[in-house]
Amino acid sequence: MFFKRKYSRLQEEELLTDTTAQSQRTEVEESKKSFWKVLLRCSALCCCLRGNSSGKETKTVAKSPGKKLLQKNRTTARMFTNTQEWTNVQVLGEGTYGRVVLAQNAKNGDVVAQKTVPFNPMFTEEVIHYQLKYPNVINLFCWDRSDLTQTMYMEYCSGGDLQSIIDTISTTDALEYFSQLMQGVDYIHSRGVVHRDIKPANLLLTEAKVLKITDFGLSEVFVVKGKEVPIKGIMGTRAYMAPEILQDPSYLGPPVDLWACGIIFVQMMGRVRPWKQAAFGDECYQMWTENDPKLKEMIPWRWICDSTMTTVNLLLERDPGKRLAGWDTKVWTNVQVLGEGTYGRVVLAQNAKNGDVVAQKTIPVNPKFTEEVIHYQLKHPNVINLFCWERSDLTQTMYMEYCSGGDLQGIIDSIRTTDALEYFSQLMQGVDYIHSRGVVHRDIKPANLLLTEAKVLKIADFGLSEVFVVKGKEVRIKGVMGTRAYMAPEILQDPSYLGPPVDLWACGIIFVQMMGRVRPWKQAAFGDECYKMWTENDPKLKEMIPWRWICESTMTTVNLLLERDPGKRLAGWQNFWKE
Repeated sequence: MFFKRKYSRLQEEELLTDTTAQSQRTEVEESKKSFWKVLLRCSALCCCLRGNSSGKETKTVAKSPGKKLLQKNRTTARMFTNTQEWTNVQVLGEGTYGRVVLAQNAKNGDVVAQKTVPFNPMFTEEVIHYQLKYPNVINLFCWDRSDLTQTMYMEYCSGGDLQSIIDTISTTDALEYFSQLMQGVDYIHSRGVVHRDIKPANLLLTEAKVLKITDFGLSEVFVVKGKEVPIKGIMGTRAYMAPEILQDPSYLGPPVDLWACGIIFVQMMGRVRPWKQAAFGDECYQMWTENDPKLKEMIPWRWICDSTMTTVNLLLERDPGKRLAGWDTKVWTNVQVLGEGTYGRVVLAQNAKNGDVVAQKTIPVNPKFTEEVIHYQLKHPNVINLFCWERSDLTQTMYMEYCSGGDLQGIIDSIRTTDALEYFSQLMQGVDYIHSRGVVHRDIKPANLLLTEAKVLKIADFGLSEVFVVKGKEVRIKGVMGTRAYMAPEILQDPSYLGPPVDLWACGIIFVQMMGRVRPWKQAAFGDECYKMWTENDPKLKEMIPWRWICESTMTTVNLLLERDPGKRLAGWQNFWKE
């Protein structure tokens, strides 16, 4: 069976809990006590948190090589330094527990959704919500408090909510929104959080038809110290509640969100909800549990095709354990071999149910390797997404995002300068993210950099990766690991070394290779003549390939990344990257 969510892998979770101290999820998973520490700290700083109140992204493109092209594609940073600068424009929603208004910044015209609720020290909505950063989750920028109320400043979605269009939505849009919903829910669960109130009114839409999950007022942490704990309490909206919420004193967290998603899927495809509540007093629900053949002739079921019913049956399975396992387990058929080597192979696999494709990597089981545990924590546009994995007694199979554009190695000898600069920018963003999660890759090379059709670069193969932050402190890495041509000199010379600088060195070699068509040397050792000339700043080097093809502005970057001193290399690049 697949283990798609890390909370169900107790042994691996305990390993990551001890080693990945810089992970944002740590504050959520530790315990309720850790929430209050975060709460107090964040409350004091809430008005100084960075956020993009407009929800837009900016991308910097430079006409010539240099620092500008290397700037990150990131959310525009604005400071919520004075919450009094926000003026209420209109009320977006109002209820028993508070209201949401559209607020505009008097200085720059930015707009946010401003949610005001009575202050309750028992609620941790803002602490949980602030941990969640994902395209299908509403972004919470910051919050502030008075003695009586608490105000949260969130991303504003001008497209309204799903509830307002659910009765007239097209099948194509319904399938797209459902896909986005499941991606958002899967992300939330991967962070150890259960929403508990998934419903159309809590699913907002942007003008670009991007669905975003909102309202974490009933959310709960279901992973404590690496172990899944049951949830208690009848919480949510009755029509979307799973049966176990109404029947059992405690229940598993993720399955209740999956049930709600199933109800929404039926509602989108069939125009109405299947029942008022999942209780045996409800006639329609009872017919569902008894597999009554008359159900197929009734609305909404008669509007739902067989392929859609396969998904619905998985999500509306009455047994919570089977519901979760059924959703995680899929049938994959091998289409073609993408790569094969000493340690395993990668094949293109297709889902027999829905036609989805993945890259399926199979390797021998080795209890000392933690590739899948480390890789699964990393969610970034420039890192290959690991969806799930399964194990047998002898092998381990990982199901990853498939990139149809091949790898960088296949085009590196003929790549255009413009593309080289763009790929290098994406590479450094991915590496910077990996390091921010306390992980060093140790095998950055063109063959491990995959490309999509849209020319998005993604870092793959974390087989040699290592956690370099333990209990909040950086530790040195040991072992001669990687590919010789891309290894930093300290790997070959020192018994232990700093983690991030070795990845930076490999990025420098790749940058030279892209710009000059060939690698600068075979290995960074004094027995290599080309490397020796580099260390001695030999003027003859400028006339040799690849150096004669590299301009001075590019050499500034290369000099930083191929600095022999690891400490200077790291410090120099960090200063350069910040600028």
